[in-house]
Amino acid sequence: MKNKIVWSFAVCAVIAGTSIAFNSHASLKEPVAAVTVDGSIMHPGYPSQHELIPDPNNPHMYAPVELTPEEIDYTNKRMAAILNDHGAFYRVAEQDYSISEDETVRSMDEITANTKQLVLDNGVFVKRQ
Repeated sequence: MKNKIVWSFAVCAVIAGTSIAFNSHASLKEPVAAVTVDGSIMHPGYPSQHELIPDPNNPHMYAPVELTPEEIDYTNKRMAAILNDHGAFYRVAEQDYSISEDETVRSMDEITANTKQLVLDNGVFVKRQ
């Protein structure tokens, strides 16, 4: 009798766990909001509204959206940080001239482990230690 109760409970727990897993996995397709540099909430398709089409290669994601040059420029100007293999570079108001030219780069392709400052078309970023 005790074994039947234990087995019944175990089967119910497995069924409930499977149901919860499937329901939570199915909800991954919902759009997620992100917080921007100024603390405002950025929804998918912002600043323009793009139609979100399911990706045929991955049913849990949306297909890539082609951004206009204006949207790319808008996003680049709102970027607060650049994270890569060489560290985290954070946006600053102006170039720090105390950092030597050897430690300053003007292109993403030139970043090395010794880079301390990025001076790009869309802003200046300084590496935090």
